[in-house]
Amino acid sequence: MKMKRMSEYFLAFMMLFSIWLFLGGTADAANSKEIDLQPNKVYKNYDLTGNGKKDSIKIKMSDDTYRTVAIIINGKRQAAYKNVNDVTAKLYILENGKPFLYFWLVEEDEEGPVCGVFQYESGKLKQVIDCKNFFGKKHRYGYSVHSSGIRAKGNALEIDFWLMSYTVGGMSCNYRFEYKNGSLKRTSSQTSAVKAPFTTMTASKNIKIYDSPNKKKVLYTLKSGQRIMVIGAYVKSGNFSLKVKNLSTGKSGWIKCLKKFPSEKLFKEVVYTG
Repeated sequence: MKMKRMSEYFLAFMMLFSIWLFLGGTADAANSKEIDLQPNKVYKNYDLTGNGKKDSIKIKMSDDTYRTVAIIINGKRQAAYKNVNDVTAKLYILENGKPFLYFWLVEEDEEGPVCGVFQYESGKLKQVIDCKNFFGKKHRYGYSVHSSGIRAKGNALEIDFWLMSYTVGGMSCNYRFEYKNGSLKRTSSQTSAVKAPFTTMTASKNIKIYDSPNKKKVLYTLKSGQRIMVIGAYVKSGNFSLKVKNLSTGKSGWIKCLKKFPSEKLFKEVVYTG
């Protein structure tokens, strides 16, 4: 009797365990994924081309002083770069199964020939997010521009864009790119997910505060010595503005970001490095 009861318990346990595995496996398959791609290693477990077949992915890197990096898909060289110090390569697979590649090739001072997200399309890699020129190609508003972090969430990528800003120093702002109409599209030009180097900063000169990131109307003038905190950012078509809150008055507004290295810093605490 005791053996029969134990056998029944065992069968019930195995049934529940099988159901758990099935549900867990289904959930894992639906989740977005991040895979680190190490240089000179061949990856053959992922469908990059979208044809239902597993592809070969290799980041070929030479071992000499001035390294050359080549991106090879199914034995075909897609791109090659010279004089690279280091490489970060990742494969992101969204919840819907759509794959995207991220490459950050570094030369010096965190600068390099490429930093961005790529999509394989019609036999070629196409850059769909340019992290290096995210703040603008003509006016970059700073230097050492790159991505400091990417996370795959559902059918989207959340990207931290970092730069040594001429306006406030080293900072980052996070934007979300959702899969839509066959590729990744940014959901907004504004974000409140901003990290400035200091929680608060002191104006070293009078600064005009505008009513919008497009700077159509001056709301007031931030006086030298008054303190602010950065609470938002706006990036669109080469326009980069920061939303700040005046801690003396409680008023919020937008400031123009500097397009070149200033002769006088806007804020006393700003330190430029790199």
